Amino acid sequence: MLICLKVYHLCEFRLHREDTKVLVDTIEFSNTLHESILDVLKNVLGEPSVKAILFHLEPVQLENPKEFHIKLSSIFGEGAEILEKIIIKELFQRLNLPYEERSGFDFENNVEQAKEASEKEAKLR
Repeated sequence: MLICLKVYHLCEFRLHREDTKVLVDTIEFSNTLHESILDVLKNVLGEPSVKAILFHLEPVQLENPKEFHIKLSSIFGEGAEILEKIIIKELFQRLNLPYEERSGFDFENNVEQAKEASEKEAKLR
């Protein structure tokens, strides 16, 4: 009985450790996405412009691709897609993932693909 309890606690610890790793990986991905967005906006538009844009994006979490796309499109119209493509390329580069541009660009889908590929890479480590 004592041995079973020790094994149970060990399994419980492993599950907790795996949950923590998933959480850490998610936070790291969100930080990488956030940094990619800010750096691209700063490099393309300049620091003063980014401050104004962030003011308009403020209620939006930068880590929420759908909301970010909607807000960015409301500011830049069709030009938002150009910024989004640059952001996606930067994100993939920071994650050390290959990126192939495809027709029918979708910012939200590309972020999700990056996240999934990043999670697969993290599991291999």
